Amino acid sequence: MAVKFKQMEHERRLEWLGSKIIGTPDVQKVTRLCDRLYRQARTKNEGNGGFVLGDTGTGKSTAVAAFANNLAKKLATARPDSEWLRPKVVDTPIRPIFEVVSETGWLRHVVVIVVPPRPRFNSFLRSTAAALGVKLNSRFDFGEALDQIKEQIDHQKVKMMIFDEVQHFVEGTVDSYQAADVIKIIMKCRVQVICVGMPHMLNLVEGENANDQLLRLKQKQVEVKGLNCSLNDFIASDGSVRAAEGDVKFADTDFTNFCRALDDRSNLEAIVLPFDASSDISNAYTAIRLWRAGKGYVGKMMEILFQASDLAIEKRLDRLTPRVLAAALRDNGVNDKDNWFMMEVPVMLQKISQPKPEADADAAAGTGKRRRSTKNPLSRKH
Repeated sequence: MAVKFKQMEHERRLEWLGSKIIGTPDVQKVTRLCDRLYRQARTKNEGNGGFVLGDTGTGKSTAVAAFANNLAKKLATARPDSEWLRPKVVDTPIRPIFEVVSETGWLRHVVVIVVPPRPRFNSFLRSTAAALGVKLNSRFDFGEALDQIKEQIDHQKVKMMIFDEVQHFVEGTVDSYQAADVIKIIMKCRVQVICVGMPHMLNLVEGENANDQLLRLKQKQVEVKGLNCSLNDFIASDGSVRAAEGDVKFADTDFTNFCRALDDRSNLEAIVLPFDASSDISNAYTAIRLWRAGKGYVGKMMEILFQASDLAIEKRLDRLTPRVLAAALRDNGVNDKDNWFMMEVPVMLQKISQPKPEADADAAAGTGKRRRSTKNPLSRKH
């Protein structure tokens, strides 16, 4: 293999993992929605848009980032002589796409704005203007500010504006109707708008304070959910433990495919975990522990793997091990009794097989109801 991770700098290896996005079905749905909206940008008198929603840790912002990354590659390939900039934006993995067209000119294909907690309307408008290179006066006139924003949107031929953490509008003191009105005005400038946030951000278009003119945003939405998993995914009909390789295969589910992607070493571009040897995440014992520790949320599971990778590289390990995965959870405040990577297999299986109440956090993670046997075939192989 061309790359030797052991010879790479620690930070470079973490950057490798941090840049990887696994194309789960929800990521693909988000990408299709955003691709279609971007394709329609500036083709008619008004723009439109959609919502990408999900609970914390599901990976909704990461899914939108996958779209932006793919689009940036396509644009750069189509116009290789242009200078392309993708500055980082604080508190989101989504990065804008800017093209330099002259010494002082820009084409801002995709603009990204993060809504801060408990935002004030003036600060939101100021952030929107700043993302377009407009510096508003300390005491600006609302109408004049909007005129400057609209002028730059047209001058820079903005096609899409992505607002992340949109739920902060409905959580804070700002008039959500007024904030939604700014988004509506942006859409009237032939710009496509993507709102990313937790499910209650839909209050922008619902309830007494809703902005009816944004209802069309709700008509195009994708909810990013947790991945489902059960013991049956790893146990064959004869009670034997399913293996990633060999005669007995894993059940074909979104979660097992996610684990396969983590183990894929077929080529350099496929490698996710920055180690020279496979960490065998598809191993039934490791996979189920990872799923429970991250509640099935892709974002949370990837964060566990990121923190564990940091520790493993520091300890000069050639792969992730159950011990370093356990240490990553412990460092994150999980006590040893509740640490899934420290449980003996019989204890782990017993906890997994116990019926869970509907209000359980794992049900909220999208695991849903399923009938589980009280017998644990996996324990026979321990």
